[in-house]
Amino acid sequence: MFLTICAMIMSLLFIFMTSSPLDFDSAHLSIVILIGGTSLLLATFFLNTFVLMPLGYLEEKLIPHTTRLVSRDRPLRIAGWVIFLFCLVSYLCVALISQRLEMSHQRWLFVSWIIFFGISLDIFRNSWQRLLHFLNPTFLVSQLSKQAEQAIRDQHQDVLLNDLDALAEVALRSIEKSKLSLITHALQTFPPLLKTYFDSSKSIGHASRHIEPEKNSPKGDESNFIVFYLLQRFELIHDRALRERQETASRQMIMIMGKIILHCAQLDLSGVAFPTHFLTKFGLKAQQHHFDEVAVLTTSTLLEVAKTLLTTLDVTDAELKDPFQAIINGLTAIAKGTFKKQKNGNIKVLIQPLLDIKAFFQTEKMRQHRETPRILEHIDQVLEEFAVLEQVMQTIPPIPDVGSTEDA
Repeated sequence: MFLTICAMIMSLLFIFMTSSPLDFDSAHLSIVILIGGTSLLLATFFLNTFVLMPLGYLEEKLIPHTTRLVSRDRPLRIAGWVIFLFCLVSYLCVALISQRLEMSHQRWLFVSWIIFFGISLDIFRNSWQRLLHFLNPTFLVSQLSKQAEQAIRDQHQDVLLNDLDALAEVALRSIEKSKLSLITHALQTFPPLLKTYFDSSKSIGHASRHIEPEKNSPKGDESNFIVFYLLQRFELIHDRALRERQETASRQMIMIMGKIILHCAQLDLSGVAFPTHFLTKFGLKAQQHHFDEVAVLTTSTLLEVAKTLLTTLDVTDAELKDPFQAIINGLTAIAKGTFKKQKNGNIKVLIQPLLDIKAFFQTEKMRQHRETPRILEHIDQVLEEFAVLEQVMQTIPPIPDVGSTEDA
C-alpha cells in the first residue's frame, strides 16, 4: 500500500507541475513504460524461479505437497494475474503512444500508468513476503490444516484423507530430523480437525434425519473410519518416536490421544473404547522402551479422561460399561507393567488411580446409574488381584543386593 500511495503522490505532482519529466517526447515515454513493465515481469519470473527451488527441496525432505499448496494459493494466483495484466497494459500503452497521441492524452496515460505501476509493485512485494512464508514449515503445516478443514466443509473425504496423510508424514519426518517444535505443531492440528469433522457429521446427520426420517445416516460409520484411519497413522508416528528415542514426541502423542478420546466421547461414548485401547498400547510400548515418565503420563491421562467424562457429559442414560472397562483395563495394564519393572514398588501407589475411579462412581450422582454396580464389580476384581499380589510379595524374602555381596 505504501508504494501505491507514493505513486499517487508522484502522479499528482506531475499533473500540477508546469515542468516535469512528462515533457519527454514519445520515444522517451515509451522507453520508460516499456522498461517498467518488463522489469516487473522479469522480477516476478526470477522470484518464482528462485523460490520454487528451495520449495522443491522442502517438499522432498520435510513437507509433502508444498508446491501444490503454493500453486493453489489464491492470493498468489491473483497477484500473478494482476502483474501479468499490468505488463500487458504497459505494452498497450507503448503501442498507443507510438500512434502519436496528443501530448495531453500522453500525460494522462502516463499518470494512470504510474498509479498502476505502484499498485503492481505493492502486489509484487506482498507476493514476495507470502512466498517467504511458504518457506516456513510451520506456515505450511497450518496451510495443510486449513485445507483439511475446507475439505471437511466441502465433504471431500478423499482430499481430507490426503491432507491427513500429509500431516502425519510431516510428523514422521520431523521426528527423524529431531524438529521438536514442528512435531508439536503437526500433532496439535489433529484434535481440532477431528472435532470439526465430528461437528460436521452431527450437523449433516441432523439435517438428513429431518429430510428422510426413515433412513439412517451412515455418518457414524464414516466417523469411526476416520478415527481408525488417524489411529493407524498415530501408531506409526509413536513407533517412530520410540525408535528415534524422542521422548518429547511420545509425550505429545499421549496428550493428543487424550484429546482425541474426549472428542470421540462428545460424539458417542461407544467410540471411546477403541482410542483408549491405542492410548494404553502407546503407554505400554513407551514403558518397554524405558520411558517411565510417559507411562505415568498415560495413567494420568486415562484418569483425567474418566473424570472429564463423568463431570462434563450428561451420562444419566449413557452406556458407560464399555468405555470405562477400557479405561480400567488400560490403568490395570500400565500398573502391571510398572510392577514387572519395579517389583519392590508400593502396590498402593499403583492402584491409586483405580481407587480414584471407584470413588467417582461412589458419589451421590453416579451411585444411581444403572451400570455403576457392574463397573464397581470390575474395579473390585482388579483390586482384589492386586491385593492377592501384595500378600504374595510380602511372603517372599527380600532379594539381596548382588553388588553388595560381591564387595563383601
